[in-house]
Amino acid sequence: MSETLARHIWHRIGGSPQSFDRLELTGPRTVLPSSYDVTGLAVASVAAATLGVADAIAPQSSPPLVRVNSLDACSSFLSERRLTPLGWDLPPAWDAIAGNYRTADGWIRLHTNYSYHREAALAALGLPEEANRFQVAAAVRQRKGEELEQAVVDADGCAAMMRTGEEWIQHPAGLVAAGMPTVEIRATGAPTTFEPRPNLRLGGLRVVDITRVIAGPMCTRFLAGYGADVLRIDPPGFDEVGALLPLTTEGKRCAVLDISTEAGRGQLFSLLEDAHVLVHGLRPGALDRLGLGHDRLVEQFPHLVIGRISAYGTKGPWGRRHGFDSLVQMSSGLAVTETERSGSDEPSALPVQGLDHATGYLLAAGILRLLASRQAGIVSTALAATAHLLSEHRTPDPGVTAEPSLPALVTRSSAWGRLLSTPVPGYISGVSPDLRIPAGPLGRYDPRWR
Repeated sequence: MSETLARHIWHRIGGSPQSFDRLELTGPRTVLPSSYDVTGLAVASVAAATLGVADAIAPQSSPPLVRVNSLDACSSFLSERRLTPLGWDLPPAWDAIAGNYRTADGWIRLHTNYSYHREAALAALGLPEEANRFQVAAAVRQRKGEELEQAVVDADGCAAMMRTGEEWIQHPAGLVAAGMPTVEIRATGAPTTFEPRPNLRLGGLRVVDITRVIAGPMCTRFLAGYGADVLRIDPPGFDEVGALLPLTTEGKRCAVLDISTEAGRGQLFSLLEDAHVLVHGLRPGALDRLGLGHDRLVEQFPHLVIGRISAYGTKGPWGRRHGFDSLVQMSSGLAVTETERSGSDEPSALPVQGLDHATGYLLAAGILRLLASRQAGIVSTALAATAHLLSEHRTPDPGVTAEPSLPALVTRSSAWGRLLSTPVPGYISGVSPDLRIPAGPLGRYDPRWR
């Protein structure tokens, strides 16, 4: 089934059958136990991205062999969990009140890892900033799920009540998700200025990265692993989830720009003049308010490949809604199915944040597809579209009940100390991925190209 799913995705993004024929899939069929084919999704999305690199850098007259091992692919989907500091400690991965809560009529998940999302959730509940988890649980228990979900969203926060798959497909936002392409690629007709250099992987590819958390950063981490010059841009004072930075900043230079100011936008425009790719996770409207709407970007920078990632898509009633992997699992029915499988009294999730990781690799695959065709354009992905794809690929017999032995981690340096990290998955004959810039805090570099 991994090969079928991989072929389906490769066909959907416009990859040639000849390119797919050089793909070799190895490793156990099931690595990540689930009601859904999470192993197949990991293999297929990593395969699409790796084939994308091979197409972008190699002449079609001598295509290299591409190999993806299921253990490697699944290890990459577990990368934030497998990250191991050597002699130092990671901060907590979750805020103290983030998580699942029982409502008056079901369950809801609150996502409060960012301070402003925490403030929004507490405001919707009528609780003070110093409220603890027990107070939150008591307040949530008095509210109905859909009403509280909307109240948190109206406060500009992040929440998702647990819906069944049937409820989701009948919901207006679920209908939008079901109709979205897994990867939407729209060429603008202009040529890209990127020209691959023989034997230099993606050397010379300049990528502006304005993404957060896991999905977008894993896309740009993958590109960096094959030699792209990735410049991550964050606003002044931005406080990213600290437990993720040793993973998501690997291979990148991280700079600060206040693009809400005219001077900051001017610096960003200067970067985009010489960039080949812009990857962002900004919601519809946010770009326009900053003077960075896609129509303007295409007009001003016709050479750019623009990669866009969202939670629930950019259209429909939830097109402007914040969202994260764990929330989309709750919304889309995946959590209900996994809860039934586990027999738990509380909501269960996929064995990995598979929507994040898969969507990141799929975004990279779409970007590389345009680069391989030497075209500029816009590539759009959404966690909800990936969830819909996964919902259509169930595993009648989940098979294994525990994860098989995973590949060894690699020792890397970072600004915080040495660590064990997951290597870039996939294999291309004659090409070795490598994350050459150590991970470190945001804002360590100047916002300029090397």
